[in-house]
Amino acid sequence: MYDAHSLSGIIEKIGSDLPRRVEYLKKEPIVTIGYMTSLDMNTPTRYQTVKVQEDRSSKLVGILLAHPKSAISKSEIVSHLNYFHHRSGEAIDFFCVGYGAYWPENHFPDQDSTARIDGVDWLFSEKAFSDVIHEIESVSRWQYSGETELLLISARRQEDGNTLMDYSSAIVCNLEAMQKDQAFTSVRSFF
Repeated sequence: MYDAHSLSGIIEKIGSDLPRRVEYLKKEPIVTIGYMTSLDMNTPTRYQTVKVQEDRSSKLVGILLAHPKSAISKSEIVSHLNYFHHRSGEAIDFFCVGYGAYWPENHFPDQDSTARIDGVDWLFSEKAFSDVIHEIESVSRWQYSGETELLLISARRQEDGNTLMDYSSAIVCNLEAMQKDQAFTSVRSFF
Protein backbone atom coordinates (compact mmCIF):
# COMPACT_ATOMS: atom_id res chain seq x y z
CA MET A 1 0.00 0.00 0.00
CA TYR A 2 1.62 3.20 -1.14
CA ASP A 3 0.96 6.91 -0.92
CA ALA A 4 -0.78 8.17 -4.06
CA HIS A 5 -1.34 11.90 -4.14
CA SER A 6 0.27 12.50 -7.54
CA LEU A 7 0.87 10.44 -10.68
CA SER A 8 4.53 11.49 -10.76
CA GLY A 9 4.91 10.21 -7.17
CA ILE A 10 3.39 6.86 -8.17
CA ILE A 11 5.73 6.52 -11.16
CA GLU A 12 8.74 7.57 -9.07
CA LYS A 13 7.96 4.91 -6.43
CA ILE A 14 7.53 2.21 -9.07
CA GLY A 15 10.78 3.25 -10.77
CA SER A 16 12.68 3.05 -7.47
CA ASP A 17 11.65 -0.62 -7.15
CA LEU A 18 12.73 -1.65 -10.65
CA PRO A 19 14.52 -3.74 -11.64
CA ARG A 20 13.55 -6.09 -8.84
CA ARG A 21 14.79 -9.51 -7.79
CA VAL A 22 12.06 -12.14 -7.58
CA GLU A 23 12.41 -15.45 -5.78
CA TYR A 24 9.98 -18.30 -6.32
CA LEU A 25 9.79 -22.08 -6.14
CA LYS A 26 9.72 -24.11 -9.33
CA LYS A 27 9.37 -27.83 -9.97
CA GLU A 28 12.06 -29.26 -12.21
CA PRO A 29 12.25 -32.83 -13.50
CA ILE A 30 14.88 -35.16 -12.11
CA VAL A 31 16.30 -37.18 -14.96
CA THR A 32 18.04 -40.29 -13.72
CA ILE A 33 20.33 -42.29 -15.93
CA GLY A 34 20.83 -45.75 -14.58
CA TYR A 35 19.54 -49.28 -14.68
CA MET A 36 15.85 -48.37 -14.53
CA THR A 37 14.12 -45.78 -16.68
CA SER A 38 10.52 -45.22 -17.66
CA LEU A 39 9.26 -46.52 -20.97
CA ASP A 40 8.71 -42.95 -22.13
CA MET A 41 12.25 -41.56 -21.97
CA ASN A 42 10.99 -38.00 -22.56
CA THR A 43 8.89 -37.92 -19.39
CA PRO A 44 10.73 -37.79 -16.08
CA THR A 45 9.28 -39.81 -13.23
CA ARG A 46 10.33 -37.52 -10.37
CA TYR A 47 10.48 -33.80 -9.71
CA GLN A 48 12.40 -31.63 -7.30
CA THR A 49 11.49 -28.20 -5.98
CA VAL A 50 14.14 -25.60 -6.72
CA LYS A 51 14.39 -22.00 -5.54
CA VAL A 52 14.78 -19.71 -8.54
CA GLN A 53 15.88 -16.06 -8.57
CA GLU A 54 15.52 -13.71 -11.49
CA ASP A 55 15.64 -9.99 -12.12
CA ARG A 56 12.56 -8.38 -13.62
CA SER A 57 12.19 -4.91 -15.08
CA SER A 58 8.39 -4.92 -14.87
CA LYS A 59 5.68 -5.27 -12.27
CA LEU A 60 1.93 -5.24 -11.90
CA VAL A 61 0.49 -2.08 -10.37
CA GLY A 62 -2.98 -1.59 -8.96
CA ILE A 63 -4.26 1.98 -8.86
CA LEU A 64 -7.26 1.98 -6.57
CA LEU A 65 -9.85 4.75 -6.85
CA ALA A 66 -11.86 4.17 -3.68
CA HIS A 67 -13.44 7.30 -2.25
CA PRO A 68 -13.89 6.64 1.48
CA LYS A 69 -17.51 7.87 1.41
CA SER A 70 -18.72 5.40 -1.25
CA ALA A 71 -20.65 2.43 0.13
CA ILE A 72 -18.28 -0.27 -1.15
CA SER A 73 -15.22 1.65 0.05
CA LYS A 74 -16.67 2.13 3.54
CA SER A 75 -17.75 -1.46 3.98
CA GLU A 76 -15.04 -3.40 2.15
CA ILE A 77 -11.95 -1.33 1.43
CA VAL A 78 -10.99 1.43 3.87
CA SER A 79 -11.48 -0.72 6.95
CA HIS A 80 -9.27 -3.41 5.37
CA LEU A 81 -6.40 -1.26 4.05
CA ASN A 82 -3.98 -2.61 6.68
CA TYR A 83 -4.89 -6.19 5.66
CA PHE A 84 -4.43 -5.43 1.93
CA HIS A 85 -1.07 -3.81 2.71
CA HIS A 86 0.23 -7.00 4.31
CA ARG A 87 -1.37 -9.50 1.91
CA SER A 88 -0.30 -7.91 -1.38
CA GLY A 89 3.38 -8.75 -0.81
CA GLU A 90 5.47 -9.05 -3.96
CA ALA A 91 2.52 -9.90 -6.21
CA ILE A 92 1.25 -6.37 -6.78
CA ASP A 93 1.78 -2.83 -5.57
CA PHE A 94 -1.44 -1.02 -4.64
CA PHE A 95 -1.60 2.75 -4.85
CA CYS A 96 -4.71 4.18 -3.16
CA VAL A 97 -5.46 7.42 -4.98
CA GLY A 98 -5.91 10.40 -2.67
CA TYR A 99 -4.54 8.54 0.36
CA GLY A 100 -1.20 9.04 2.03
CA ALA A 101 0.77 9.07 5.27
CA TYR A 102 3.33 11.37 6.84
CA TRP A 103 1.86 14.43 5.15
CA PRO A 104 2.79 17.72 6.81
CA GLU A 105 -0.04 19.44 8.64
CA ASN A 106 -2.29 21.17 6.07
CA HIS A 107 -0.38 19.60 3.14
CA PHE A 108 -3.82 19.44 1.57
CA PRO A 109 -6.38 21.80 3.13
CA ASP A 110 -9.01 19.04 3.08
CA GLN A 111 -6.90 16.14 4.39
CA ASP A 112 -8.61 13.96 6.96
CA SER A 113 -7.52 10.84 8.85
CA THR A 114 -9.20 7.84 7.25
CA ALA A 115 -7.38 4.63 8.22
CA ARG A 116 -4.41 3.21 10.13
CA ILE A 117 -1.77 1.11 8.42
CA ASP A 118 0.97 -0.38 10.57
CA GLY A 119 -0.04 1.99 13.37
CA VAL A 120 0.33 5.08 11.17
CA ASP A 121 -2.59 7.38 10.38
CA TRP A 122 -3.38 7.48 6.67
CA LEU A 123 -5.05 10.61 5.39
CA PHE A 124 -7.40 11.21 2.49
CA SER A 125 -7.70 14.36 0.39
CA GLU A 126 -10.51 15.00 -2.09
CA LYS A 127 -8.20 17.42 -3.93
CA ALA A 128 -5.41 14.85 -4.25
CA PHE A 129 -7.97 12.23 -5.36
CA SER A 130 -9.32 14.52 -8.08
CA ASP A 131 -5.84 15.70 -9.17
CA VAL A 132 -4.55 12.15 -9.76
CA ILE A 133 -7.70 11.24 -11.70
CA HIS A 134 -7.16 14.26 -13.98
CA GLU A 135 -3.48 13.33 -14.43
CA ILE A 136 -4.29 9.75 -15.47
CA GLU A 137 -7.08 10.92 -17.80
CA SER A 138 -4.65 13.34 -19.47
CA VAL A 139 -2.04 10.65 -20.30
CA SER A 140 -4.40 7.81 -21.23
CA ARG A 141 -7.73 7.12 -22.92
CA TRP A 142 -9.29 6.08 -19.61
CA GLN A 143 -12.14 8.21 -18.24
CA TYR A 144 -13.18 7.94 -14.60
CA SER A 145 -16.69 6.54 -14.10
CA GLY A 146 -17.18 8.20 -10.72
CA GLU A 147 -17.43 4.79 -9.06
CA THR A 148 -14.92 2.63 -7.21
CA GLU A 149 -12.38 1.33 -9.73
CA LEU A 150 -9.19 -0.68 -9.73
CA LEU A 151 -6.83 -0.03 -12.65
CA LEU A 152 -4.42 -2.91 -13.24
CA ILE A 153 -1.43 -1.61 -15.15
CA SER A 154 1.87 -3.10 -16.19
CA ALA A 155 4.83 -0.85 -15.39
CA ARG A 156 8.27 -1.28 -16.96
CA ARG A 157 11.66 0.29 -16.53
CA GLN A 158 12.97 1.21 -19.96
CA GLU A 159 16.60 0.99 -21.04
CA ASP A 160 16.97 4.76 -20.62
CA GLY A 161 16.06 4.36 -16.92
CA ASN A 162 12.59 5.93 -17.20
CA THR A 163 9.53 4.10 -15.93
CA LEU A 164 6.68 3.52 -18.38
CA MET A 165 3.10 2.80 -17.36
CA ASP A 166 1.50 0.73 -20.15
CA TYR A 167 -2.02 2.17 -20.25
CA SER A 168 -2.74 0.42 -23.57
CA SER A 169 -2.93 -2.96 -21.82
CA ALA A 170 -4.57 -1.70 -18.61
CA ILE A 171 -7.55 -3.54 -17.17
CA VAL A 172 -10.26 -1.40 -15.58
CA CYS A 173 -12.26 -3.15 -12.86
CA ASN A 174 -15.39 -1.24 -11.83
CA LEU A 175 -15.81 -2.82 -8.40
CA GLU A 176 -19.36 -1.57 -7.89
CA ALA A 177 -20.53 -3.05 -11.22
CA MET A 178 -18.64 -6.28 -10.53
CA GLN A 179 -20.25 -6.57 -7.10
CA LYS A 180 -23.70 -5.96 -8.60
CA ASP A 181 -23.03 -8.69 -11.21
CA GLN A 182 -21.81 -11.02 -8.42
CA ALA A 183 -18.42 -11.36 -10.11
CA PHE A 184 -16.90 -11.83 -6.64
CA THR A 185 -18.11 -12.58 -3.15
CA SER A 186 -16.18 -9.71 -1.58
CA VAL A 187 -13.52 -7.17 -2.46
CA ARG A 188 -11.13 -9.02 -0.13
CA SER A 189 -11.51 -12.25 -2.12
CA PHE A 190 -11.11 -10.39 -5.43
CA PHE A 191 -7.94 -8.63 -4.32
